[in-house]
Amino acid sequence: MRALNIAYVMDPIAAVNIKKDSTFAMMEAAQARGHHNFYLHPEQLYYRDGRVHGLMQPVTVQREDVFYQLGETASQPLAQLDAVLMRKDPPFNMPYIYSTYLLEQAMHETLVLNHPVSLRNANEKLYALNFPDLIPRTIVACDRGMLRAFVLSEGRAILKPIDAKGGEGVFVIKEQDSNLNALLDLMTHEGQVPIIAQQYIPEAAEGDKRVLMIDGEVVSAFRRVPAAGEHRANLNAGGQAVACDLSERDLQISRAVGASLHRDGLAFVGLDLIGDYLIEVNVTSPTGIQEAKKLTGVDTAERLMQWIESKVAA
Repeated sequence: MRALNIAYVMDPIAAVNIKKDSTFAMMEAAQARGHHNFYLHPEQLYYRDGRVHGLMQPVTVQREDVFYQLGETASQPLAQLDAVLMRKDPPFNMPYIYSTYLLEQAMHETLVLNHPVSLRNANEKLYALNFPDLIPRTIVACDRGMLRAFVLSEGRAILKPIDAKGGEGVFVIKEQDSNLNALLDLMTHEGQVPIIAQQYIPEAAEGDKRVLMIDGEVVSAFRRVPAAGEHRANLNAGGQAVACDLSERDLQISRAVGASLHRDGLAFVGLDLIGDYLIEVNVTSPTGIQEAKKLTGVDTAERLMQWIESKVAA
């Protein structure tokens, strides 16, 4: 296989945690396989003379105190690259959307993942609604009376915003909680913004399972266990990654969702599962590669590079 040119559209590399960051692991895997990595921010994408270009820098990485070196910034058409990975973390805002429009224009000349159209369409909280038989009882609404009635009927429920990340703004609420009305006012912006109310799953106390998928196939998985006194299992909320096995139900969910991921060009995705249910489908910048490798020995980043090589060679 010839050396590939692979670009990563991402947040500032100086802020990367090399012990946890999945984009760093991808760069490291690509470099180990002899490929050339390039680094740029979303705002360095631009369209001119019929092509999308990027102001990018060659980058090499290593696991040392100084963990990256950058070359000179130069403009080049994305068509001169073999693959472009959109790895910008949320928030999913208008600048992010504009970046996907530019990346979409480059798709007929180079491999772009995840698919820019699907990045726009596949909201990480709402994509799961495509699988009503696999998710907990769920309501998405602005109407506070409707949301309140759902919480009262459940006795205990989860409230979460549609546009947040990493467990931000996720609440466990009980029917008798005196904060319920105030919380609904706050989260819906007085009934103007829809939120998600969802059945509480008792197994959430044991954490959730993060399942990493490449082109719709399960590659690796681990459990995220909440910290003491915390209901969120997200790693950036203090959750701990531990080894786990996938049940037949987990695999059933993964297969069902995987077929849609393949169809939609969502090449690298992280599913979140609690108990017997699909909770979220993480598509923008899924994490967990390094945790999965430590716990399972499976190098998901290397598997992803192998997949990219196969797509480029096809």
